[in-house]
Amino acid sequence: MKTLLRTSMLAVLAAGCLLHAESATGQSLDGSWTTAVTLTTPTKSFPPSFIQLDTYVPGGGFVGSNNVVPQAVHGQWERVGNRQFVLNFEFWVFDPTKGTYMAYVKVRALHQLEDSLDHMHGVFTVQAFAPDGTLLDSVNGTTQSQRMDIQPPDVTLN
Repeated sequence: MKTLLRTSMLAVLAAGCLLHAESATGQSLDGSWTTAVTLTTPTKSFPPSFIQLDTYVPGGGFVGSNNVVPQAVHGQWERVGNRQFVLNFEFWVFDPTKGTYMAYVKVRALHQLEDSLDHMHGVFTVQAFAPDGTLLDSVNGTTQSQRMDIQPPDVTLN
């Protein structure tokens, strides 16, 4: 029993050290990014390219907005390998004139963080579903992202 307890404690300590080592490498998406989105599959549902602003929250939360969908998108991200991350997010689509619910959209993406740790590229699949769950559209695409920099203002405080 003592051996099992010691082994368990060592495993917990080792896992803690591993997590600390991973975070020390800077391999995290935490923060805000500007992302250029390009669809590689033609569709009538979305334009061929657009810009998205993404915020990755420590612990795996994700919120994004773009110049196509008029509301925020919400999801989760997770590190799955050396500088590799999976992102899933979802949003609703409403008729712009009537305001009625038209579709539910799921996005699944794989991102590769570049050596600089402030750029990444990726691939994704988007699936749009009707309110009854019928698949309406499925498209693929690529992304190019750059981490937002902190830029001080040109003025000073009095």
